[in-house]
Amino acid sequence: AELGCRAHFGLLKRLPRLDRNYDSSELANSNLLKYRMRNNVQKMEQFGEFLAKHQINSSILRFGPTHSEKDGKENDQQTVDKGNGLFAANDLNIQSESKAVVTIPGSALLNAPAVTALASSNPRLRRCLDVLFDLGAVNERRLLISVLLFAKQLSSSKVESGEQYSESAYNWAKYARILPTLDGLNLPVLFNNIEFDCLVGTGVDIATVAKRRKLQAEYSTLIPAFKHIDFTFENDPTKDGELPGIDFNNFVWADAIFWSRVISFASANSAASTNEEPDLHMVPLLDFANHSETPEMNWVLSETLPRSITLNIISELPIQRNSELHISYGNKPNSELLFIHGFAIPNNPHDSVSFPTPIIDDDSDVAQSKMDLILRLDLPVNIQLQTSLAFETANIESATRLQIALKESGSEIISMPSLLSLLIAVIDPTDFIFDSITSIAQLESELSQDPLVNVFLLRTFTVLLDVVQERLEQLVNSDDIVDAAEKGGESVKAQRLQFMRVVRRGHYNILENAWNVIGLLQENFLALDDVSQYLKQMAGTS
Repeated sequence: AELGCRAHFGLLKRLPRLDRNYDSSELANSNLLKYRMRNNVQKMEQFGEFLAKHQINSSILRFGPTHSEKDGKENDQQTVDKGNGLFAANDLNIQSESKAVVTIPGSALLNAPAVTALASSNPRLRRCLDVLFDLGAVNERRLLISVLLFAKQLSSSKVESGEQYSESAYNWAKYARILPTLDGLNLPVLFNNIEFDCLVGTGVDIATVAKRRKLQAEYSTLIPAFKHIDFTFENDPTKDGELPGIDFNNFVWADAIFWSRVISFASANSAASTNEEPDLHMVPLLDFANHSETPEMNWVLSETLPRSITLNIISELPIQRNSELHISYGNKPNSELLFIHGFAIPNNPHDSVSFPTPIIDDDSDVAQSKMDLILRLDLPVNIQLQTSLAFETANIESATRLQIALKESGSEIISMPSLLSLLIAVIDPTDFIFDSITSIAQLESELSQDPLVNVFLLRTFTVLLDVVQERLEQLVNSDDIVDAAEKGGESVKAQRLQFMRVVRRGHYNILENAWNVIGLLQENFLALDDVSQYLKQMAGTS
């Protein structure tokens, strides 16, 4: 049965070599690499059993390790080890092949109902969920994280005498085994101190500190629940307030696996999903598809219940056997890709630099009212700078003064929503009344018609220039740290360093461009007659 499953799905038709840095003689002579090979084969076999259990079959697709080769693609920018991936088992020509590659049924989706059903036949997990409910700490994410930790424990621990677990629990343990280990993840929250220092100036460092603090507080809160799925727990948590089997690092692992692999049905396909359904799902097999800006596949959610997911070939070009098949994770900047998924793309066309809206006001009540307005209008709290943005108004005659200012200046590095957030942040409340504003359109219209609009824009660009300059200085001043980290030996993972260099280079290019553009904007607005008169008037009254 096992051989039939493997042959049918094609999982082990051609097991790629484990590491391109080793030739065949080194593999033969290395006990460590032999172990890694056997262990990887075993994990793949067990995952094949998981797929067969849910009748997930495909003669077109194979699953296996992804390496630093370009997988037959000339323009593949991801030329580093990406863990496991999906590959074409045969040469594919979309004109002669069916577009559907494989369908993943609802029974194979890990979601809140699946967790509840699993808990009903597994006492440890049921007790964990009971405590979560008692703590008032239940949400979809924590349910999925609890199962990931439970399945990981079940896949790697010896079951105590007399304990019984369902067939479904062992099936999910096979899925847990194939997931990346802690060492195989490159999310910044897992970086050591030397690696973390290389994030200075990207904004990812600030987000990482906040994330880690949040996780530490959450872990402490959830220990009473997690102790029930810790197979090595006896009485009280061990020293430092951590469980022996599910310590903080294991919790971080589960959180990282969740965020890097979870799919929101509502966000991805709002027309097909309903409020009565769970939103967050982990989709085995699909979650091993790597990202590309030019994907060969997409996935489609079924319109009927129970939901299933079908992977389709969308490439119109012939696909060679053993070529990797990608999906798109969306148009995301490198900082988000690194923070959530653990990688970055050179020359990412969707790259951007993000920073908190710099609200300038000594009065805390006024500052809070400005932030409340930004939130009420659903404007961005974090400002984003990009290399370029398409101008938002096709008909220049109907454009507002703000849009014209952006277009004429060539300032397509910032979107109108971000510009409006900045204007709210920097405008003195004595110069403009925000209380009556109820919509973005009203705000944009009234600001455009205000006689001080050019003064407002000058203030905005001046503040923005200061922020950009500060970020640039942080990047430049921390270059030595990155260079030193490269010589840090085994304490720094080369792959992480490579991704951080990609992020830093992209941010530097965007910021340098923004600094030049905004500097010219500042000069242009200073030269305007109405601005000059206003500044002279203000100087005379000071």
